[in-house]
Amino acid sequence: MNMKNKITAFLLAVIMVCSVTAFVLPAMAGHEAEQSADISKSVAAVTIMDQAGGTDVSSWTFTGAAGTTDADPGNSATETQDITANDKPVATLKNTADLDMRVDLTFGSWTGGNKVGKEYYSITARGTSAGTFTEATYGTPPIDIGTINSNTMKNMWLKLELLKTGGTPTSTFTVESEVA
Repeated sequence: MNMKNKITAFLLAVIMVCSVTAFVLPAMAGHEAEQSADISKSVAAVTIMDQAGGTDVSSWTFTGAAGTTDADPGNSATETQDITANDKPVATLKNTADLDMRVDLTFGSWTGGNKVGKEYYSITARGTSAGTFTEATYGTPPIDIGTINSNTMKNMWLKLELLKTGGTPTSTFTVESEVA
């Protein structure tokens, strides 16, 4: 084989290798992709409702004398909690989803925090009174109150220690949920 044929053969081999590589590499390079998901808890599946579960409750108010604990707050649906009566909580937590939802409560810190003391909550089944109260933790982490089955409600009872007069402290209460 003369030199011209050797160079031609070499160039043909290089061209074939480049052609094969050009077809194979793009297919190999795109065979994986990274995925990510940004998932937040639902603030719509479990809602804060009145005692019957028909009207949204947007707030409740504790009142009383300094040095007492208010166990009968009134809600924005003009109802008053009665811890000795069945189904007379400050509000109900209503799962409007078609799935069972695990529920977290977050008790926000109070403005003018030296005016109020400890806050307590009790979550009970429908058809019951308040039961045993548990001291709430202000801020994070949220309090896991368990699962509310699909399209059902639970009673939410609250008590607050009132310490000092003057001003009107406030806090934000949040309900979040995710599939159980």
